Amino acid sequence: PNFTGVWRLDTAENLSGFMQALGFNFLVAKAAGLARITQTIVQSEDELSFVFEVVPPLLAPRRESVVRFGAAETKMSDDAGRDMVLLNATWEGEVFTAGLHYVDPPHELTIDRYMEDGKMVEHVRYPSKGIEMRRIFRRV
Repeated sequence: PNFTGVWRLDTAENLSGFMQALGFNFLVAKAAGLARITQTIVQSEDELSFVFEVVPPLLAPRRESVVRFGAAETKMSDDAGRDMVLLNATWEGEVFTAGLHYVDPPHELTIDRYMEDGKMVEHVRYPSKGIEMRRIFRRV
């Protein structure tokens, strides 16, 4: 798939519970569902370039990252500004997949990005806690 485009969060599945598993308090986790999140992506042969924007701004209203396919590590931050590292980003068939390490406090996750019914899905799993969430974006 080609993820190039501007994508706005349409729906989220289990976002609040997932954020609480990451250590966010109940109110912040609930409020996150109200934010308008936009991801602008440019895909090339060997990388994905992201611009992440959150309105209203939490702690990190706009961030940019470039993820090279096959890179061992890519430093990034989440929508609240927490540092994280994308690990071994690669394609598995039609799925862009990577490990995801939160720096402080530490959490070990996985993240997959794929297309489903014309929408882009960001599917994050927290294996050691047995919880996952999906954010579904529509092209704008």
